[in-house]
Amino acid sequence: EDQLKAEAARAYPNWDVDKVWPTKKPEQPVEIWLKRNGKQKQRAFNPYTGADLGHPEAPGVRAMLWLVSFHDDLLYQETGRKVNGIGAIFLTLLCLTGAVIWWPGIAKWRYSLAAPWNGNWKRFNWGLHSAVGFWSFLFVFVWAVSAIYLAFPAPFSELVDYLEPLDENSSDDRLGDVILRWASRLHFGRFAGWPIKTLRTIIGFAPVVLFISGIVMWWNRVVRPAREN
Repeated sequence: EDQLKAEAARAYPNWDVDKVWPTKKPEQPVEIWLKRNGKQKQRAFNPYTGADLGHPEAPGVRAMLWLVSFHDDLLYQETGRKVNGIGAIFLTLLCLTGAVIWWPGIAKWRYSLAAPWNGNWKRFNWGLHSAVGFWSFLFVFVWAVSAIYLAFPAPFSELVDYLEPLDENSSDDRLGDVILRWASRLHFGRFAGWPIKTLRTIIGFAPVVLFISGIVMWWNRVVRPAREN
């Protein structure tokens, strides 16, 4: 291990060796973590020759980990996660205000369930925004509320402890703990196997459609009249 540390320090002289992870099998490379100014580097080394073998994770795995980090914390750790949580609060408000704006009245609500194919493109864009918002409302609302919990878990846990004080002599799950676990499962679709994951993947495009159609409406109603005046 001391020799591997020396090889790592020689390969990366401006970095400090943080951890050396021993392998379970002799044919596996040794993973070494290095740190510098709050940053971390992970490398794999040949345990017999000390050769630097590159990053220990495959490119596909690294790409997925990058995507997860981007989704969870915007690649900026705790600060990014808090920004994500604030965005989730605004998304929750958008869902609630959007539901109020969507309601066309008892006599006409059925006409807002699909985008009109006849008429001008502005009417179609409004109908598309309205229809996609209706059919995806529950999913987006659950994503938004559960994202608030995932970004700021402490207040939710404290509320559960206040409503249901922890009994160390009981092994039964508290209702609040069950609800919080399901909030995470509902956010990521971690239940009922691939059918739910497939459905959530398809519904996952709804916010993109809502964003684009909403931007178009905002441009036509706000920006264009302001530029003409």
